[in-house]
Amino acid sequence: MILLITNKFDPHVDSVILCLQKKKIDFERINTEEFPQRLGVAINYHPFKSFLYVNNRKIALDSIKSIWYRRPLPPEPHRSIKNKAIRKFIIDESESVLFGLWESIDCHFVDRPSILRRAENKIYQLKLAEKLGLLTPQTLITNRLLDLKNFTKKCKSNLAIKTIFSNVIDYPLKSEVIFTNKLLKAKDIDEEAIEYSPHFFQEYIEKAVELRAIIMGQDVFTFEILSQESKKGKYDWRRDLANLKYRIHNLPASLKRKYLNFVKMLGLNFGVMDLILTPDKKYVFLEINPNGAWLWLEKKTGFPLSQKMAKFLIRGK
Repeated sequence: MILLITNKFDPHVDSVILCLQKKKIDFERINTEEFPQRLGVAINYHPFKSFLYVNNRKIALDSIKSIWYRRPLPPEPHRSIKNKAIRKFIIDESESVLFGLWESIDCHFVDRPSILRRAENKIYQLKLAEKLGLLTPQTLITNRLLDLKNFTKKCKSNLAIKTIFSNVIDYPLKSEVIFTNKLLKAKDIDEEAIEYSPHFFQEYIEKAVELRAIIMGQDVFTFEILSQESKKGKYDWRRDLANLKYRIHNLPASLKRKYLNFVKMLGLNFGVMDLILTPDKKYVFLEINPNGAWLWLEKKTGFPLSQKMAKFLIRGK
């Protein structure tokens, strides 16, 4: 059996489920926000046995062959529980149970939550990338204005500013997405804000095209994002994702080996890597998202990534 751990609204999982159904593969989808209201667990010891109860189905977790830990959401207590402290207590208890449950399953895991937490950290990623000899931009993470001024001189004021972890600010009535921006002038830097929060700066790298490499096990599927043809998407292709052009890209074999080794060192079985191909044909590593999006690339290019993911899960260890 294949277990898909996500939320109610995940088109990536929807697409892979269609492939599993065509192949008549036994699977179950877990929407984690349904725990503990509509999703049941039982964990026994002496000997250790664990079970999930989903839609009146009892699943022994030692029968799971593969797990895709895609986009889970926090558990939701029953709406009849109004007290905020009690709701938080239930959420904390529930998250701890689910974390322990997933970590206790011995199967092909794409990927374990404990591994994802470390692997998604950009500071750790860039340190490892440098260690493995991947080409990366000059980078500074700081909340010190003096260090930033020195870094600005080093990069000749040619800087990009990014977020370190989340690219969304959730306000009470709306959410604001923070994109990567190029700092065109020194006055674009909010000097007062630097000391209020750590900031992530990189040397701005000129682009021929941007690349997104989807890594599944030993397979690497790479796509060109023609962001430089769009004024809106020039500095961050996410600003104009629907209107850009995309092409399949063939990575050099030597780079494939390096990227596969990088993913292995992170402990991952899957990852979505963002790269820049410069005008002088250099490949620059930016970051890897252990649960990055790819479905729109399938729709834009016709390349069957959903089928590839289904086969990856079916194949198992």
